[in-house]
Amino acid sequence: MAQRRLFAILAAGILLGAYLLRFLQDDAFIAFHYARNLVEGKGLTWFGERVEGYTDFLWVLWNALGLRLGFRAEDWSQAGGLLSLAVALAALWRIAGRLEGGPLLRPAALFLFGSQFSVLAYATGGLETMAQTAALALCAVLVLEIRKDGGEEEDRCDRRRSISLALLGAAAVLLHPDSLLLVLLFFLQVRTSLSGRAKLLCAGIFLGVLGTWLVWKSAYYGVLLPNTYYAKVGGPLGPRIQSGLRYLGRYASDYLFPFLLPAVLFVRPRGKAKEPVLRLLFSWVLVWIGYLCWSGGDFMEYRFFIPVTPFLAVLTARILLVEVGARLAGRPGLVLSLGCLLFSAASLAHALRFRGTTEDLALDSIPQLASFYGLAGDGDFGRIGRLLARDFEGLDPLLALQPVGAIPYASRLRTVDMWGLNDPFVARRGNPVPADFLRPGHRRHAPLAYLRKRGVHFILGHPLEVPSGFLSRPRTADLAGGIARNLCRYEPRMPENAVFVELPLDRGRSLIAWYLTPDPGIDRRIREGDWLRRSFRIRDPEKPKAQGR
Repeated sequence: MAQRRLFAILAAGILLGAYLLRFLQDDAFIAFHYARNLVEGKGLTWFGERVEGYTDFLWVLWNALGLRLGFRAEDWSQAGGLLSLAVALAALWRIAGRLEGGPLLRPAALFLFGSQFSVLAYATGGLETMAQTAALALCAVLVLEIRKDGGEEEDRCDRRRSISLALLGAAAVLLHPDSLLLVLLFFLQVRTSLSGRAKLLCAGIFLGVLGTWLVWKSAYYGVLLPNTYYAKVGGPLGPRIQSGLRYLGRYASDYLFPFLLPAVLFVRPRGKAKEPVLRLLFSWVLVWIGYLCWSGGDFMEYRFFIPVTPFLAVLTARILLVEVGARLAGRPGLVLSLGCLLFSAASLAHALRFRGTTEDLALDSIPQLASFYGLAGDGDFGRIGRLLARDFEGLDPLLALQPVGAIPYASRLRTVDMWGLNDPFVARRGNPVPADFLRPGHRRHAPLAYLRKRGVHFILGHPLEVPSGFLSRPRTADLAGGIARNLCRYEPRMPENAVFVELPLDRGRSLIAWYLTPDPGIDRRIREGDWLRRSFRIRDPEKPKAQGR
């Protein structure tokens, strides 16, 4: 009873912290876009085009349910994230209970997990991260239970766990496909603990769910892999592994957790009940870290580490308490307390220090994502989209953007995704980024010729918000080449001339847009609205450092 009260107190504190740190990020609105189209009868499409520009099928359906019930996608997604955090906390508590370490182990593991800034932040964010974490943690609970009770005759409990593992494993994959790596490992680790019938039942349900989804996907989109795979994974393996190792190194430096992995050397067989569980935990963490190194990591602050952070937290608590505290120092309580203070202090220092983007543009902080790179400092992601919808009311312009979440969602204006997540041509045949561009997941960019062929009216690139009247300033002509490069990067050769237009926003601010394809209706709107429009001769400067999405 005391342990339950302690869990309730710790979990409530962690959930409160996550609620206070709640935020949204631009990429979440991509899922919202597909969800809204589904609810409105347009299918899972990108402005009517059948392209799988998302990697979180089940999360899209979750948001579609919220929209169908009348909730805002922003609020519903955050509620789903907080609910997922509560489930993950309960699963972590049960995982820690499978290890022997006394009454301090479980609360210490929960504290280590819940005191990590990235965990608290990604309880929301609008993405599927915490839901994926909860599904994998529940799978881990089932794996430990099945292995502990394995070898018995098949009974109702055996079948129930098999069905649960299959459904939760399928849900984890449908939330994010990279979960398949751990789910297959889970299945391998319980294969000798399930009866023949239970194994068939588990495999049949899992393959049935995934098979149905894959068949539907292939028929609906015409390809098996999501378009995001082609957009994000590219280039030689060597540089990608270097990027992944850099990602791991930064995480280790900020949170210290992976520094404890060598402590596996201190683990010695001390009884059948303890050692196998430790090996399982280590296998899950090490396999996932290997995958992150192979894939190159991610540009969003440590998001891809969150799914295995429950396992890292349990391992860390166990190593501090037993392997280091009891076996080496002889003071388990003291070592555990000092370790928890050290890790929480590292998390706090990271949260206070990392506020922008790394110099190599490879990693964005939570504050940077939450402010939409300064475009939504007040947290209003829909502002620019609503104002563009006002500017173009009655017209149907085609825009080209790099961040394609909040602005297309709020404006409902047709948009070409310049990074190719929602554009098959760009994802496969876009301009490759240079080798020194280290941002993970950004491998190809929309060619200017393709944007002309599509009939794009305005290139907004990464939106450049300026004081109204900026184009009329004397020095703007000298900056025209840099502005053009900001709006459309990685062109082998820029055109000699470009027409820029100031799209009016509010508060005396405007967006700089490259007016690429003239249109009589848009020309009339520019004249009637007295929008500033100027033609510039482009001097193709050296390529500037690219901004983050």
